Amino acid sequence: MMRKFACLLLWPFLLKADIAVIFAGAGTCEGCADTVAALLQQQHYQVRLVDEHQLNAKVLQQADLYVQPGGSDDIMDTLSVLSDRQLQEIRDFVAQGGSYLGICAGAYLAGQYADQSAGVRAFGLVELTEIEQEILDDNQAQLVAIEVPPDSKPWQVYYQAGPHFGRHLPATGSATAFYAGSKQIAARISSFGQGRVGLIGPHYEADASWFAADDLPTSSPLQQELLFQMLQKL
Repeated sequence: MMRKFACLLLWPFLLKADIAVIFAGAGTCEGCADTVAALLQQQHYQVRLVDEHQLNAKVLQQADLYVQPGGSDDIMDTLSVLSDRQLQEIRDFVAQGGSYLGICAGAYLAGQYADQSAGVRAFGLVELTEIEQEILDDNQAQLVAIEVPPDSKPWQVYYQAGPHFGRHLPATGSATAFYAGSKQIAARISSFGQGRVGLIGPHYEADASWFAADDLPTSSPLQQELLFQMLQKL
Protein backbone atom coordinates (compact mmCIF):
# COMPACT_ATOMS: atom_id res chain seq x y z
CA MET A 1 0.00 0.00 0.00
CA MET A 2 2.81 2.39 0.92
CA ARG A 3 4.59 1.58 -2.36
CA LYS A 4 1.45 2.39 -4.35
CA PHE A 5 1.05 5.70 -2.52
CA ALA A 6 4.68 6.64 -3.24
CA CYS A 7 4.15 5.94 -6.94
CA LEU A 8 1.09 8.16 -6.99
CA LEU A 9 3.12 10.99 -5.45
CA LEU A 10 5.90 10.55 -8.01
CA TRP A 11 3.64 10.32 -11.08
CA PRO A 12 2.86 14.07 -11.45
CA PHE A 13 6.56 14.89 -11.46
CA LEU A 14 7.23 12.34 -14.17
CA LEU A 15 4.50 13.89 -16.28
CA LYS A 16 6.14 17.29 -16.02
CA ALA A 17 9.60 16.17 -17.17
CA ASP A 18 10.90 18.27 -20.06
CA ILE A 19 11.44 16.46 -23.34
CA ALA A 20 14.51 17.15 -25.46
CA VAL A 21 14.82 16.12 -29.09
CA ILE A 22 18.47 15.94 -30.20
CA PHE A 23 19.52 15.73 -33.83
CA ALA A 24 21.94 12.85 -34.36
CA GLY A 25 21.81 12.58 -38.13
CA ALA A 26 24.01 13.62 -41.03
CA GLY A 27 26.67 16.21 -40.31
CA THR A 28 26.83 15.69 -36.53
CA CYS A 29 30.19 14.79 -35.05
CA GLU A 30 30.83 11.40 -33.49
CA GLY A 31 29.72 11.39 -29.87
CA CYS A 32 28.37 14.96 -29.87
CA ALA A 33 24.69 14.05 -29.67
CA ASP A 34 25.32 11.28 -27.12
CA THR A 35 27.34 13.58 -24.86
CA VAL A 36 24.60 16.23 -24.87
CA ALA A 37 21.99 13.54 -24.25
CA ALA A 38 23.83 12.28 -21.17
CA LEU A 39 24.08 15.80 -19.75
CA LEU A 40 20.41 16.53 -20.37
CA GLN A 41 19.45 13.30 -18.66
CA GLN A 42 21.42 14.50 -15.64
CA GLN A 43 19.12 17.53 -15.70
CA HIS A 44 16.09 15.20 -15.72
CA TYR A 45 15.16 15.65 -19.37
CA GLN A 46 13.54 12.84 -21.29
CA VAL A 47 15.73 12.54 -24.38
CA ARG A 48 15.01 11.37 -27.90
CA LEU A 49 17.71 11.21 -30.58
CA VAL A 50 16.51 11.59 -34.17
CA ASP A 51 18.08 11.63 -37.60
CA GLU A 52 17.03 13.33 -40.82
CA HIS A 53 14.48 10.58 -41.51
CA GLN A 54 12.78 10.91 -38.11
CA LEU A 55 12.74 14.68 -37.62
CA ASN A 56 9.26 16.08 -38.26
CA ALA A 57 6.59 18.33 -36.80
CA LYS A 58 4.95 15.49 -34.87
CA VAL A 59 8.20 14.71 -33.04
CA LEU A 60 8.84 18.38 -32.31
CA GLN A 61 5.31 18.93 -31.02
CA GLN A 62 6.12 16.56 -28.16
CA ALA A 63 9.32 18.42 -27.23
CA ASP A 64 10.22 21.38 -25.04
CA LEU A 65 13.78 21.66 -26.36
CA TYR A 66 15.40 20.93 -29.71
CA VAL A 67 19.19 20.53 -29.76
CA GLN A 68 21.36 20.84 -32.86
CA PRO A 69 24.77 19.63 -31.61
CA GLY A 70 28.26 20.02 -32.97
CA GLY A 71 29.08 18.69 -36.40
CA SER A 72 31.45 18.54 -39.31
CA ASP A 73 33.45 21.41 -40.78
CA ASP A 74 30.69 21.99 -43.36
CA ILE A 75 27.14 22.68 -42.18
CA MET A 76 25.94 21.72 -45.67
CA ASP A 77 26.41 18.11 -44.54
CA THR A 78 23.30 18.68 -42.42
CA LEU A 79 21.44 21.17 -44.58
CA SER A 80 21.71 18.97 -47.67
CA VAL A 81 19.68 16.19 -46.02
CA LEU A 82 16.98 18.37 -44.44
CA SER A 83 14.04 19.43 -46.58
CA ASP A 84 12.61 22.94 -46.72
CA ARG A 85 9.63 21.53 -44.87
CA GLN A 86 11.82 20.28 -42.02
CA LEU A 87 13.53 23.66 -41.75
CA GLN A 88 10.14 25.33 -41.52
CA GLU A 89 9.03 22.82 -38.89
CA ILE A 90 12.05 23.75 -36.76
CA ARG A 91 11.19 27.44 -37.12
CA ASP A 92 7.54 26.77 -36.29
CA PHE A 93 8.52 24.76 -33.21
CA VAL A 94 10.53 27.66 -31.80
CA ALA A 95 8.09 30.38 -32.88
CA GLN A 96 5.30 28.56 -31.07
CA GLY A 97 7.19 28.52 -27.78
CA GLY A 98 9.86 25.85 -28.05
CA SER A 99 13.52 26.28 -27.18
CA TYR A 100 16.44 25.77 -29.57
CA LEU A 101 19.98 25.04 -28.42
CA GLY A 102 22.70 25.17 -31.07
CA ILE A 103 26.24 24.19 -30.18
CA CYS A 104 29.10 24.98 -32.58
CA ALA A 105 27.74 23.67 -35.92
CA GLY A 106 24.25 23.96 -34.47
CA ALA A 107 24.94 27.63 -33.82
CA TYR A 108 26.14 28.23 -37.40
CA LEU A 109 22.92 26.63 -38.63
CA ALA A 110 20.76 29.13 -36.73
CA GLY A 111 21.77 32.00 -39.04
CA GLN A 112 19.78 33.26 -41.99
CA TYR A 113 22.13 31.76 -44.58
CA ALA A 114 24.73 29.06 -44.84
CA ASP A 115 25.98 30.87 -47.95
CA GLN A 116 24.26 34.15 -48.79
CA SER A 117 26.03 34.63 -52.12
CA ALA A 118 24.74 31.25 -53.30
CA GLY A 119 21.31 31.82 -51.76
CA VAL A 120 21.61 28.79 -49.44
CA ARG A 121 19.24 29.33 -46.54
CA ALA A 122 19.93 28.05 -43.04
CA PHE A 123 17.47 27.73 -40.13
CA GLY A 124 16.84 31.49 -39.89
CA LEU A 125 16.33 31.63 -36.12
CA VAL A 126 18.48 34.69 -35.44
CA GLU A 127 19.03 38.04 -37.13
CA LEU A 128 22.62 37.31 -38.18
CA THR A 129 22.92 36.90 -41.95
CA GLU A 130 25.88 34.51 -41.87
CA ILE A 131 27.62 33.32 -38.74
CA GLU A 132 31.42 33.43 -38.89
CA GLN A 133 34.20 31.36 -37.33
CA GLU A 134 36.01 32.88 -34.35
CA ILE A 135 39.52 31.55 -35.08
CA LEU A 136 39.94 31.60 -38.84
CA ASP A 137 41.82 28.90 -40.76
CA ASP A 138 42.32 26.74 -37.68
CA ASN A 139 40.02 23.74 -37.22
CA GLN A 140 42.12 22.00 -34.58
CA ALA A 141 40.69 21.19 -31.16
CA GLN A 142 42.13 23.59 -28.60
CA LEU A 143 41.42 25.55 -25.45
CA VAL A 144 40.04 29.04 -25.79
CA ALA A 145 39.54 31.66 -23.09
CA ILE A 146 36.05 33.03 -22.59
CA GLU A 147 34.72 35.61 -20.14
CA VAL A 148 31.45 34.92 -18.38
CA PRO A 149 29.41 37.85 -17.03
CA PRO A 150 28.94 39.34 -14.54
CA ASP A 151 32.49 39.00 -13.18
CA SER A 152 34.05 38.32 -16.63
CA LYS A 153 36.62 35.99 -15.11
CA PRO A 154 38.38 34.15 -17.98
CA TRP A 155 37.81 30.40 -18.28
CA GLN A 156 39.49 27.93 -20.61
CA VAL A 157 36.96 25.82 -22.52
CA TYR A 158 37.05 23.26 -25.31
CA TYR A 159 36.86 24.84 -28.76
CA GLN A 160 37.03 23.52 -32.32
CA ALA A 161 36.24 25.81 -35.25
CA GLY A 162 33.36 27.39 -33.35
CA PRO A 163 31.55 30.58 -34.33
CA HIS A 164 31.35 34.02 -32.80
CA PHE A 165 28.19 36.17 -32.83
CA GLY A 166 29.63 39.62 -33.37
CA ARG A 167 29.39 42.40 -30.80
CA HIS A 168 25.76 43.45 -31.13
CA LEU A 169 22.53 41.86 -29.95
CA PRO A 170 18.87 42.26 -30.86
CA ALA A 171 16.59 43.98 -28.36
CA THR A 172 15.51 40.61 -26.97
CA GLY A 173 19.04 39.23 -26.77
CA SER A 174 21.58 38.72 -24.01
CA ALA A 175 25.20 37.59 -24.14
CA THR A 176 26.18 34.87 -21.70
CA ALA A 177 29.87 34.69 -22.66
CA PHE A 178 32.51 36.58 -24.67
CA TYR A 179 35.77 35.42 -26.24
CA ALA A 180 38.46 36.91 -24.02
CA GLY A 181 40.76 37.84 -26.92
CA SER A 182 38.40 39.35 -29.48
CA LYS A 183 35.61 40.43 -27.07
CA GLN A 184 33.13 39.02 -29.56
CA ILE A 185 30.10 37.15 -28.26
CA ALA A 186 30.77 33.47 -27.60
CA ALA A 187 27.31 32.49 -26.36
CA ARG A 188 23.96 34.23 -26.47
CA ILE A 189 20.22 33.87 -25.97
CA SER A 190 17.51 35.62 -27.99
CA SER A 191 13.84 35.30 -28.82
CA PHE A 192 12.20 33.93 -31.93
CA GLY A 193 8.45 34.31 -31.90
CA GLN A 194 7.27 32.95 -28.56
CA GLY A 195 10.36 30.74 -28.18
CA ARG A 196 13.99 31.09 -27.21
CA VAL A 197 17.23 30.45 -29.11
CA GLY A 198 20.48 29.64 -27.31
CA LEU A 199 23.71 29.60 -29.31
CA ILE A 200 27.12 28.45 -28.07
CA GLY A 201 30.37 28.77 -30.03
CA PRO A 202 32.68 26.58 -27.90
CA HIS A 203 31.84 23.00 -26.91
CA TYR A 204 30.45 23.44 -23.40
CA GLU A 205 29.31 19.82 -23.44
CA ALA A 206 32.83 18.39 -23.79
CA ASP A 207 33.73 15.89 -21.07
CA ALA A 208 37.08 14.56 -19.89
CA SER A 209 37.24 12.02 -22.73
CA TRP A 210 37.22 14.81 -25.32
CA PHE A 211 40.14 16.56 -23.65
CA ALA A 212 42.10 13.32 -23.34
CA ALA A 213 41.48 12.37 -26.99
CA ASP A 214 42.90 15.70 -28.17
CA ASP A 215 45.73 15.76 -25.62
CA LEU A 216 44.39 18.90 -23.95
CA PRO A 217 44.71 19.80 -20.26
CA THR A 218 41.96 18.58 -17.96
CA SER A 219 38.71 20.48 -18.32
CA SER A 220 37.52 23.10 -15.86
CA PRO A 221 34.64 22.06 -13.59
CA LEU A 222 32.82 25.07 -15.04
CA GLN A 223 32.89 23.63 -18.55
CA GLN A 224 29.62 21.70 -18.40
CA GLU A 225 28.10 23.94 -15.72
CA LEU A 226 27.96 26.67 -18.37
CA LEU A 227 25.71 24.43 -20.45
CA PHE A 228 23.40 23.89 -17.49
CA GLN A 229 23.21 27.64 -16.94
CA MET A 230 22.19 28.13 -20.57
CA LEU A 231 19.47 25.52 -20.19
CA GLN A 232 18.07 27.30 -17.15
CA LYS A 233 17.85 30.57 -19.09
CA LEU A 234 16.16 28.87 -22.03
